[in-house]
Amino acid sequence: MTQRAIRRVPAHETVDDGLERRFRQAWRTAFKAAGLLRERHGVRQVRVIGSLLRRELFHEESDIDLVLPGKSPGQAFDMGKSMEELYPWQIDLIPLKGMNEKKQEFFFKRSVPIETGD
Repeated sequence: MTQRAIRRVPAHETVDDGLERRFRQAWRTAFKAAGLLRERHGVRQVRVIGSLLRRELFHEESDIDLVLPGKSPGQAFDMGKSMEELYPWQIDLIPLKGMNEKKQEFFFKRSVPIETGD
């Protein structure tokens, strides 16, 4: 079963922590990063994981974690350089290629595809 890619900030319960605006900004930045990965590096699938999927876990120091199926650590490192323009957001690219099968499954099951702008 294929999951549909998230195209906009998903519905979520509002948390009274004063970070709702920052949470939405993080999502907009994640979509922009996915688009840059597609345009500049030909990445076909980007998946989001971490506190962007669980609003109650999002905090002031949260970063943006993106899973890259089929990409190696070296490729992710090179792609990470193009994410610097999205500063001040820290964007962590998590490549699945080369990981053992259990780790790949862990990241894949806990992540959701995000629209890359196709």
